[in-house]
Amino acid sequence: MEKNNNSLSKTFIHMLENYKLASKNMPAEHKSSYWDVFPKDYKKTIKSIDAWKTFLRNPLSLGFNMALLNYSNTNWKNTKEYNGIDAWKRRKQHDYRELINETITDKNELEKLLSKLNLLLSICGPKFVLDNLQSDTGSPSKALFTIKSEYKKEVPKSFHCNYHDLGQIYYFYHLIKFLLQ
Repeated sequence: MEKNNNSLSKTFIHMLENYKLASKNMPAEHKSSYWDVFPKDYKKTIKSIDAWKTFLRNPLSLGFNMALLNYSNTNWKNTKEYNGIDAWKRRKQHDYRELINETITDKNELEKLLSKLNLLLSICGPKFVLDNLQSDTGSPSKALFTIKSEYKKEVPKSFHCNYHDLGQIYYFYHLIKFLLQ
């Protein structure tokens, strides 16, 4: 649902103003190749407030979101579709239907995610992992896990996570470690 500027919240007004300034004032030779993901009428996207509620599962975050990697890679492959969907075309047409489910249910994906989670827990420890999980902003695709931990005196502790979470936590852990040396 598109709203006019008078009814947009401050957040969306700021997004729109920043986008307009960046696209107007940045010299063309300084724009990275990532600017090609913005349709010419991207202002319409910013005003599509409902699309932002699930942006981590719809075409809005293509190219920036590991959960949509299978769809994102179609921009650089010979085929433009994944599972019969051309997500880049959807994005250019302002079609923000969800590409993936909110809950990860595929058994193979859950096993791989659990393996990565266990590895991360062994590297960073449960406290660091649990303290740095991503929020639900953008309605990310995620899986529910339970951990037995003395951390916070909660046994068991249930939480949601995904590959993006785990990757970000891993790099954040090493960055913090390096900065505190």
